[in-house]
Amino acid sequence: MWLAADIVRIMVFSGEFHIKWLEGAEIGILAIAILLVMQRPRPRHQDASFTTIAIAIGATLLPVLYGVLGVNVRPSSLVITAQAFALALMGAALVCRGTNFSVLPHYRSLVATGPYRLIRHPIYASYLLFDGALVVGARSEIGAILWIVELALLSVRARIEEQLLAESNPEYLCYSAATHCRLIPFLV
Repeated sequence: MWLAADIVRIMVFSGEFHIKWLEGAEIGILAIAILLVMQRPRPRHQDASFTTIAIAIGATLLPVLYGVLGVNVRPSSLVITAQAFALALMGAALVCRGTNFSVLPHYRSLVATGPYRLIRHPIYASYLLFDGALVVGARSEIGAILWIVELALLSVRARIEEQLLAESNPEYLCYSAATHCRLIPFLV
């Protein structure tokens, strides 16, 4: 589901911009994610409650609606720069996260390096930045509403994951106290 949602991000974005190097970067990041997911160990702890699954699936699949509802991006250097930065953040977070990645909240080990030193959920932050730039470039009211829903879902999802991490590893409380930013620096 996560990969399908990111493929939609690529299709929505690339359909308007025709920027081959950025499309290649997106596809490369997805390839890295696929390899990491295929090699990941079993989780030590997980949250498989219905509510958690529903929130994770909703947050993962919501970006598909940007394409379905016709959120058409107008190319601008701001949008391109923001989305390139989002991809770089996502790539760095995936590399640091390694095989700890999953769609549902799982605990395998604590990651506190790279972008995780500054933001507790840099992958979610990259989604919000990427999709936010898409919405700004499209100047779409529907897109803005979708982005707010995405922000809400990712915020709830982050809190659920943080609760699982705190229950699974006492060191997480020290990490979260030192890393004040959950998603967006100075805001969330």
